[in-house]
Amino acid sequence: MARERGGMLMPEVPLSVTAVSARLGVSASTLRTWERRYGLGPGERRAGAHRRYRPEDVERIARMVELIHSGVGAGDAAASALAMPVDVLGTGGGQRDAPSSPGELARAARGGDARTVRQALAAAIASKDLPHVWSDLIAPAMESVLADSDGDRPGAGSSVLLMTVAWDVLRETATLDPPPGLPEASRVVVLTDLMHTLPAHVVGVSLERAGVPTTILATDHHRGMDGARRFEEYRDRHPAPIAVVMGAGTTCESLLSTIAADQCVDVVLVGADAPAFLDVRVQRVRTVAACVEETVALARATAAAEVRGGGGAS
Repeated sequence: MARERGGMLMPEVPLSVTAVSARLGVSASTLRTWERRYGLGPGERRAGAHRRYRPEDVERIARMVELIHSGVGAGDAAASALAMPVDVLGTGGGQRDAPSSPGELARAARGGDARTVRQALAAAIASKDLPHVWSDLIAPAMESVLADSDGDRPGAGSSVLLMTVAWDVLRETATLDPPPGLPEASRVVVLTDLMHTLPAHVVGVSLERAGVPTTILATDHHRGMDGARRFEEYRDRHPAPIAVVMGAGTTCESLLSTIAADQCVDVVLVGADAPAFLDVRVQRVRTVAACVEETVALARATAAAEVRGGGGAS
């Protein structure tokens, strides 16, 4: 059921902080800060569960957001929202339309509308899994803005805005706990060059949300050490029987040769631009979504095999 207030429909079902973040385009960490600092937070309490935002809680926060965007300071905006009776609260709590296609998202980024971009990404992640949000929305929108021949004004690049907001939303998603009761899984190390850093973290966050312990490792040449050497040093300290490799060119090919020489490591090679590398221990996938699906299955199967063999999960 939903109730109408101020000409809009307000959901009766109490919402999580993630759902409110997606609805209002405000990060979950900001919502938690407002709760601690101003007392503007979820009002419903359930034994043994996280507190939930009631419809009137969402309306108050929406009013605070509107006041802040009109130039009111956060403290004054919170005090004003808290002082208002529910029956006179405005129209901020309803579900707002967010860009749902790459073209709409790219237009919001070109317009410098970080709030709308954040709202779109948070809403998309709330409704479907992260790898498909990357493949279906973020990546094609990024391609669109990067292909723009009109260029960007210095310091206001649409691609930078899109990437920055994507990082923020990704970081918020990474703070969420995975569902309880997931099968045991072996550790995965995701090796990526600079060009593929953002999708590598999409993979890493998705794996952790599936209960797969994951580390991201840079493969570019830094401080006299290349990716192959960095991987070898990592393996000396951290058992990781599965490596996800994201990269292109001869550097990536050299890294693959090093990893393939380690007979205890299985490799998932990601991307249409990855080098053609044939090895029995290398499984090639084309998309981030396929990578996450295959890696989760492999990590769980590896952990189960180790338990059967008496070695325990890594």
